[in-house]
Formats: sequence, structure tokens, C-alpha cells
Amino acid sequence: MRNAFSIPASLVVGAAIGYICGYHAFIQRAFDNPRNVVVSTNIQNLTDDQRAEIALLPDKDRKLLLGYLFKEQMQQTFGGTFGIPPPDRGKSITVGEAIDEQQQASAEDEKKEQEANALRSNIAKQQALMNETAANILTAALIDKKLVKGDFSDQIDIKIGFQNKGKKDIIGIKGITIFKDIFGDVIEKVSLSEDHSIASGATYVWDGSTSYNQFDDKDIKLASTDVTKIQFEFQPQIILFKDGTKLEIPTDQ
Repeated sequence: MRNAFSIPASLVVGAAIGYICGYHAFIQRAFDNPRNVVVSTNIQNLTDDQRAEIALLPDKDRKLLLGYLFKEQMQQTFGGTFGIPPPDRGKSITVGEAIDEQQQASAEDEKKEQEANALRSNIAKQQALMNETAANILTAALIDKKLVKGDFSDQIDIKIGFQNKGKKDIIGIKGITIFKDIFGDVIEKVSLSEDHSIASGATYVWDGSTSYNQFDDKDIKLASTDVTKIQFEFQPQIILFKDGTKLEIPTDQ
């Protein structure tokens, strides 16, 4: 008698084959290395399977891969403009190669940043030392300033006193005068250049001026602020000495 619940042999075999194939695919997926997956450098072309493989990566590697793909996407979007090389739109790469390339680029960027920071630190130290040296040579003080009305234009007359505290005669100075309010906020900066000689131990009063614009807030504040409420600073850039030597101080101007 035929069993009413019997299953055709063909179905049993088919199910077994399907199970074996599915199990094999599961085992293969579990042991596959996501770094070996080949992807397009265009992030928009990633398939769902590729995205699933990428999700298996450690967090660090996934960030490196996404950084690489983002860089490639920017190149494909803006390539050929703004100095960016034109893209290779047909390029494919393994996940591992992309990670390694991005890691190398990140290491190079980090090295450049470290070198730049070291250079900035070195320059800052040199500048601080030269500023200290300059301060021991030249002292500057704001003596007076006033707004002068003219027929065709107005100007702010400025008097600055200099004292040469160094042992060598000075034949020229160049720098930036900085005017600050009572709170220390910068009102205005004015360039100064003077070739008048200042003997060692002597003083000199510089008479100069800067143009006045009645519509410029900085000019208005400089002209209207009482001289006793102005904090003054002179940042020397070059001090020339009579013996032919000079002290040159780099600034942020």
C-alpha cells in the first residue's frame, strides 16, 4: 500500500542538494576575507553583497576604505577642475588594496602635518627669541595722536617715541604699529618705516600719519579713542644697524 505521506525521491534529492549548496555558501562566506572583494572605485556602484562584505570589516579598516572611496568619488566629481587630476572611471580595486593605499596616504598626511607643526613650533621659538632681543634693543611708546581735517581728505597724525637701548647705532626701522582699546582688542594696525638714525642710548620721535575714512569703523574708533586709553605695541620686522648688520623678525603680517 502506498504511504499517503511519502515524498517523491526527486524532491528529497533536490532539497538535499539545495541544503548542501546553501550550507557551503554559508561556510564560504564565513571564511572569506572581505579584503579580497573587488569593488568599483565609484561608491555609487557598490552592490548589496559588496556592502555586506564591507560591513564585516573591522571599524578601522572600514573607515579607511570609506575614506578611500570618498576621495575617489571627489576625484570623479571634480576631476579635471581645481587642479584635481581627471579620474579613471573604469578603475576597480580590492578592498584590501584600497585600505592599504588609504592607510599609506593617511600616514603620509600625518607625517606632513607633524613636519608642519614642528616647523611652526621652531619658527615661533625663533620669533619669540628675536622679539625678546628686539625688545632689549628698541623701545617704542605712543606719545600722541589726533584727527586732522583737510580740504580734500582727513588724516590721523601719530607721534611715536623710540629709544635705542642697544650698543649699536640704528639707521633704520620697519614694523607694524598696533593700536588696541582698553580691553586689549585690536583697533587698527599701521605699517611704519623710518630711515632716521638713532644713536646708541638716544631717543627719537617719529611724526607720521595714516589716512582717515569717516565710513570706516576702525578709523572712527582710532580717532575717537583717548590716547590714554589706547594700548600701544610696536612689532619690529627689520632693524638696520650702522655697522651693516640687521635684525630681521618674521611676523604674521
